[in-house]
Amino acid sequence: MDRSEACRELAVGIVNHIINHYSLFNEDMISYLMPVLVQRLGGDVVCHGNNKSVDPVMGPLGERMFDQVPGVRQVITRVVAAWLMKLPDRYSYFHRLLPLILTSLCDEMPDLAAEAWELWQNIGEQYLLENEKDLKDTMDFLTQPPSHYPPEVRRPNLGCRTLVQRNAGKIIPALANELGDWQVDVRLKASQLLCQLVLNAETHLTHHLEKLLVAMYRAVQDDDARVVENVEKAAKYLAHFVPPNVTLSLVLPAMEDGVTHGHLKVLAEILWGSEKSALVEELEGVVNFLQRHDVCWQQSELSQRYLQNCMLAILTVCEESVQPVSQQFFNVTFPGAALGDTAVRNTAEELLMRLGQTEGCEPPHLVYSRHAGSLFQDLQLSLDTWIFNSPQRSIFQTLVEKLVSYDTVGPYLGIISSLMVYLTATDKDPRVKLSVYTSLALLLNTKNSPLGSCDELDTFRVTVVQDVILPGLVWQAGRTAETVRTSAVACLWAALQDPVPPSMVRVTDMCLPLVLGLVEDSARKTRLLACRALRALVQLARSGGRLNADLIHQVFPAVIKRLDDINNDVRVAAVKTVVTLYTPLPPDYDVQCSSALVDALYTTMLVHLDDPDSVFQGIMLDALKDVSHIHPRLLWEKLNNSLGNFRNTKDCSELLDHIKSLRDTSAT
Repeated sequence: MDRSEACRELAVGIVNHIINHYSLFNEDMISYLMPVLVQRLGGDVVCHGNNKSVDPVMGPLGERMFDQVPGVRQVITRVVAAWLMKLPDRYSYFHRLLPLILTSLCDEMPDLAAEAWELWQNIGEQYLLENEKDLKDTMDFLTQPPSHYPPEVRRPNLGCRTLVQRNAGKIIPALANELGDWQVDVRLKASQLLCQLVLNAETHLTHHLEKLLVAMYRAVQDDDARVVENVEKAAKYLAHFVPPNVTLSLVLPAMEDGVTHGHLKVLAEILWGSEKSALVEELEGVVNFLQRHDVCWQQSELSQRYLQNCMLAILTVCEESVQPVSQQFFNVTFPGAALGDTAVRNTAEELLMRLGQTEGCEPPHLVYSRHAGSLFQDLQLSLDTWIFNSPQRSIFQTLVEKLVSYDTVGPYLGIISSLMVYLTATDKDPRVKLSVYTSLALLLNTKNSPLGSCDELDTFRVTVVQDVILPGLVWQAGRTAETVRTSAVACLWAALQDPVPPSMVRVTDMCLPLVLGLVEDSARKTRLLACRALRALVQLARSGGRLNADLIHQVFPAVIKRLDDINNDVRVAAVKTVVTLYTPLPPDYDVQCSSALVDALYTTMLVHLDDPDSVFQGIMLDALKDVSHIHPRLLWEKLNNSLGNFRNTKDCSELLDHIKSLRDTSAT
């Protein structure tokens, strides 16, 4: 037997022998024994003393609950249990002893936790016997556990619950403080106590709920995952006992002054733990609050993730009952598809597909077609405040992408065009304009686009060309403005692709001067797209009967210069534009009056028969054949007179043969 064990046996023997007089001097014995033996003999010594000896022992006793040795914690648990059942005037110390025994219920050692549970049940049964008269009515009407009780959780007996309920008000203030303690071990024990406090106090926490929730908002953001897990578990337990109309009346107003991650995490667990019928009654208020812009438009990925957990809880708990608030559900959930990382975007898509299934959408992605209009209108209300980093800009762009990808954009072309018109005004952020043109290009470039069968197609194309694209074609200094011009002319070229609505013919005159200016832009891609758009405009003018000699003379000087462009793609596009411009000639074109321009055309094109690029030589040969019909004799003379200057004699001979065949055909 070691010295400490011998001391214990000796002290206990002395106490038992002089038990009737021990209270007179037990304080002196405690002061000597406490530093080294408190966990070994404190129970026996204190139980037979007066209450003054409890206070000095409580501090060291509580500290031993953090001991790394399970045996020490086991002894402390037994001592506390003994005090709760035998200590004189123990009712005065329940609020100090209960946290210790309740924390033991969550001990990391299963055997110790199981023993603590048995001791706790014994304590409750004794308390029940001691207060049988007070609790008679409760015992008489004691029924089965509530139908909505946390699954896989054992319910403490009535005595345990009553004991905690009557002391919760004294425990909660200290618990709230310790949830924010600087030591992680203290915070962990406090979070474990929180779970057990909720399970034992049940509905009687209502009066202390506000103070407890404030501490939980902070603790659920703890750096230690174990603390977070316990607080989330406690919030979920809480929802099983306190109806959502009570908890939400405290949680939602707390979020009025600013939504933190803690608010969202606690709210999500409350939603997960709520009973379906009770939550359905509060559903409209919850989703109406969550669809506020300061809540669901947060650009923090964590905020979106926690918000999605709230929506998943609503969808899982309420199931088909979510249909009456499906629009609000969409408004809250969709921003995650625009503002989050890949995981958040995927989760948002999954939630919306589940919403579609709940609503009976077939296929589920029709949920976008059903609810996008309200979100567009919501975005429209804040247009004046949009900048590139605004969440609205990302939401708008992503919503258009989704509607296009699911072929459901048709009904919303009107409101989309009105938003685009406003956002591309001259005083708007150039980066916002650029994002608008990106979305517009997606609308116009989609293969087998739903726009092709949309009744509003004509109006949409004319509107976006006149009021969205044309302002972007105006030259402005700066790299960003250059990118905007490139995007705008790309959209114009896409808008002019077949099938082109007849109403587009009238925009030719407005587009032509601006596009001609862009043919000489400093950006290679802008020049290339401008040449392509110019060719499309010429084709459109011809189909509408608006191509005439004046228009040819207007276009010719700008496009012919591009044959000498430093970029080969631009040169090819310019050649195609020239051929389109002159093939066929409009009725009012007088070759004799325009002979100087025709001469310049042939001279410039013939030079490129000797181009260093053999591929371009072939392209130019084909182009010369196509335009030889304008003035075959002039082309014959120019080529024949300078034949000795060409290295590419093969193509020259082929071109002469072609011209000869044209002259022979016209002669017959």
